[in-house]
Amino acid sequence: MIFMHKKVKDGSILYIGDYHPFYHGTNKDFDEFSNMILKLKEQDDEAVKFFYDKIKMKLGENFTIVVVPSHSVNTKNSGIRKLAIMLAKDKKNIIDGTECLIRIKEIKKLSHGGNRSLDIQLESMKVVKHDLIQGKDILLLDDVKTSGNTIKAAIKLLKESGAKKVVALVLGRTITKKKKIY
Repeated sequence: MIFMHKKVKDGSILYIGDYHPFYHGTNKDFDEFSNMILKLKEQDDEAVKFFYDKIKMKLGENFTIVVVPSHSVNTKNSGIRKLAIMLAKDKKNIIDGTECLIRIKEIKKLSHGGNRSLDIQLESMKVVKHDLIQGKDILLLDDVKTSGNTIKAAIKLLKESGAKKVVALVLGRTITKKKKIY
């Protein structure tokens, strides 16, 4: 079981909190939780520990932890990866699969207007180290979900590679202001 005391269906996307984008300091809803996500993106140790503390007690055992790769090809260092590695080291029977899902084609950062389509995401990622995925329960970890297409693409690729069950845990769900239409 990936999460203790919580039943989740195959393909679930869970999140810890709401992420309010910074918008160059113009978003009055930007809060400390959102700030910690930005700090995590910068690989800040305080932010890694903050999210580690929020997640560690809810994890079960016997799964592989995988992270959504950065927008860049060959980027192995990221805050979300540091968090996943720390979680895998902390618990018995959690397999570090942080290098199983890789970016094979660079995409423009989604936060800078990159294409969020499912097809672009599917074409830009692939699964490697299939032995860590096949027949396993997978915890897919990502920092922020906006459209959901990156997570959906990752889930699809992991299932096609033989994952038994994939549960996605996203730190923050993007909340954007809706413009009023008069």
